[in-house]
Amino acid sequence: MTQFAAPEHLRSDPHIIFVGEDGSGCWTVEENHGLIRGRFRRRDDAIRYARTERAQLPDAIVMVTPPRVPDRH
Repeated sequence: MTQFAAPEHLRSDPHIIFVGEDGSGCWTVEENHGLIRGRFRRRDDAIRYARTERAQLPDAIVMVTPPRVPDRH
């Protein structure tokens, strides 16, 4: 799974869920401590997954725009 290149001040906060598109057009979801990860073809599916998981970790979801989510080949 792709490691998000988010600012350090966001990565160190407790339980932030990042959602962004990778270079291959897939949408990725990752919690900043690696507890939640997912890869989806559709943005709506990624956001739905992030919102569902947020119920267990109720802090924040951050949308990340390219090129902050590097593709993984």
